[in-house]
Amino acid sequence: MWIAHSHDAGRSCSESRIGGPFDMRRAPRRGGTQLFLGDYTGLVALPQGFGAAVVESRPAASSDASDVFFTRAALGRRPSVLRILVSVRPRRVRPGQRTRLRVLVRGVVDGERRPLAQARLRLGRRRFHTNSSGRVAIIVRLRAGRYRLRATKPGFRASTTELRVSGGS
Repeated sequence: MWIAHSHDAGRSCSESRIGGPFDMRRAPRRGGTQLFLGDYTGLVALPQGFGAAVVESRPAASSDASDVFFTRAALGRRPSVLRILVSVRPRRVRPGQRTRLRVLVRGVVDGERRPLAQARLRLGRRRFHTNSSGRVAIIVRLRAGRYRLRATKPGFRASTTELRVSGGS
């Protein structure tokens, strides 16, 4: 099973394989005569392509006359590295004091750093999302110790930075 795709409005096309070989003649029959693989086929958008749910018969199908499979199809040029950089100011705070943390989250794609909107941040049990500038302000009152601030976004490698809470109150 293959898919044809174009990245220049149809002036040229490329093909990507999305399924293994199968024998349509071994598909189940509907009403005794018509070959029928099923109605369970679909596509979903993913960061660098899409996911496809496809139905195939034997030899790909192993548990029944036809089975549903999921595959990822990567289309187009892939960025070399997708990672997150997270910085927090101030990095050290005093225990028990109400403090405003300023967090900046940037995504690194092909060596370029850009603000990362809608990145998920986690500080202890609290969760936040960055704005369109990759920023979020967090007002906290923390006990002495070390805290991890973790930033994630689908398609990117997660990043963690440390916040230290020490000194007298």
